[in-house]
Amino acid sequence: MAKFSTHVALMSPEYQAVSFGPGDEVPEWAVDQVGAHVLEPEETSEVDESDDSEESGEHDQESADDEADGEDDTPPAADDEQPNFTAPAPARRGRSRKQ
Repeated sequence: MAKFSTHVALMSPEYQAVSFGPGDEVPEWAVDQVGAHVLEPEETSEVDESDDSEESGEHDQESADDEADGEDDTPPAADDEQPNFTAPAPARRGRSRKQ
């Protein structure tokens, strides 16, 4: 049975508010009231986990090879894209402040 991953308050069939916390099992009447975002993810089989680790290891190796080439694929940042916090503030438009 599914379990909650966060705190949830639901309306029971008797029209009473019922609170649940992380790790609490979802009752049958509440299944239609909750979404997947408040439920703990379902456990995957061990075969799937081993496949993911192999793929991530290959990806790590590829990224290490890219870094070893010494080539930087990222373009340099343009100076005009970054704000200049040392420049004076722009003049304000409109009426001057009342003194």
